[in-house]
This record gives sequence, structure tokens and C-alpha cells, in this order.
Amino acid sequence: MTMMTKLCMEGLTLRTSGLTRVDDVSAEVLPASLVAIVGANGSGKSSLLDLMAGVTKPTSGQISLNGQPLRSISPDRLALQRAWLSQTTLGGEAYLVREVIAWGRGRAKDDELTRASVDALAGTLGLTELLTVPLGRLSGGERQRANLARIWLQDAPLTLLDEPDASLDSEGRKLLHQLIGQKRDRGHAIVIVTHDHEWARASADHIWVMNHGARTEQ
Repeated sequence: MTMMTKLCMEGLTLRTSGLTRVDDVSAEVLPASLVAIVGANGSGKSSLLDLMAGVTKPTSGQISLNGQPLRSISPDRLALQRAWLSQTTLGGEAYLVREVIAWGRGRAKDDELTRASVDALAGTLGLTELLTVPLGRLSGGERQRANLARIWLQDAPLTLLDEPDASLDSEGRKLLHQLIGQKRDRGHAIVIVTHDHEWARASADHIWVMNHGARTEQ
């Protein structure tokens, strides 16, 4: 049975270096929904996503996951409920692609089910021939697909993606969109920062427009 996750934000604000990155945002993300965050560069999209992921502490306001303050949830428990892919996926260059994808199940996890799941995701994302290649030898698009496979293997009911399609070619974006649709159909919630407004209008349940840190819904 799929775990359902609800994320709530109340008056969420982030100020850094004298600038307001996120300005009094109140919103919620419900199961079986796709939220697209759009806006100009510097509008606060990534800052908001980082707050939602729990990797940045808000200046003020509250954020909760299933009614529990996000900051009070242990990393291990949070990993079961929330998957997060940032724009920057540096590090791990010496690890093989197979190992990087398997991290989605935990770095110590190495069993038959994990290996079979890695093989299946690699096939879906066109990574089968790269499984034994070190991550550092991949192109930007290949690296992004490897990290997407890691996030999908994590299989958390809430997935947060920061411009995951930026380094992907048209085929890679098509596969990503298919995977997102399948996740939503299973009752999962997905929040994606994207510049693909056409896809967002056609596919998202909610579109949040960020402007100078403030959120409006389109």
C-alpha cells in the first residue's frame, strides 16, 4: 500500500544576505498531485524547493510533513517520505553508475531486489550500457539521468525536483514526464521547478508562479 504524504507551509519566509528569497508563502502539496513551480531566474523557485526539502531553515514560518514539523523528522525517516533532487549533483565521480543509482535504497543496500530494480530503471532511462562507468565520465545529461534513477529508486511518496530536465535531450525529457505521470497515478506527490511552461500547463494539477519570492497560483 502506497504511503500518502501531505506537505503544508504557513507563512514561509527566507531571508539571506539582506534579500528576501521566499516571502510569506502558504500552500500545501497533496497526494496524487503534480505541482509545477515556474518563474524568472532569481524569483525564489529553488529557494522555496530547498525549504520544502528541509535542507534550508526558514527565517520564519512553519513547514510540516503529515502534521509533523519538518525539522523534527530524522534524516532516515525523512528519506522514506521525501526524495529531493537539486540542480547541483556534484560528487561521487569515482562511483559507478550502478552504485549511484542503488543509493536510492541506502548506501549499505545491496541485495537481489535492489540490483534488479537498478537494472530496470537503467533500462527505462537508457543507462544500461553505462552501469559500470564511473559517474565522473558521464555527460551532463547522462549524469542527470543517473541521479533521476537514484531518486526514483528511493520511491518516496513526495518527490521534489529542481529543473531535472535542464540537461536532458528531448527523449530524456519525454521519459522524465512519463515517469512523473506514473508516480502521480500511484498516489505520489511531485513538485518540479521547470522552465517548460507548455508542459506545465498541459500536465500539472497546480502551477505556482514565483515573483520576487512571492507565490501566486496560475
